[in-house]
Amino acid sequence: FYLQGNFGHIMAKNEVTNLVKLCDGKVVTREPDPEGIPPEEVSLPHHAEDGSVLSATSHILLYQDGVDQDPPLQYKMCHIKTLPLSWLVRCIKHGKLLEPTETDSIEF
Repeated sequence: FYLQGNFGHIMAKNEVTNLVKLCDGKVVTREPDPEGIPPEEVSLPHHAEDGSVLSATSHILLYQDGVDQDPPLQYKMCHIKTLPLSWLVRCIKHGKLLEPTETDSIEF
């Protein structure tokens, strides 16, 4: 996971980082280059269901939704996705990685 933009409107950045880590996620400190992700950073989410759009996703860029503007770059590639914090909270509430929905800012 990469935490994109400013946090604090709903949750502080360190709180989001702690949530990701509690769910066995890894937080990276630099924004991933979708065209050149180093092999040592590629990992697949074991919580994703077979056939899920997330089953081949190694990086998720999280942003704070509910603020004035969405992030300037939003990815919808098989290996990298941009998703709002509300998606992560929904996943935690359900105890699994959920399919991104149209209400998660970008269409899938």
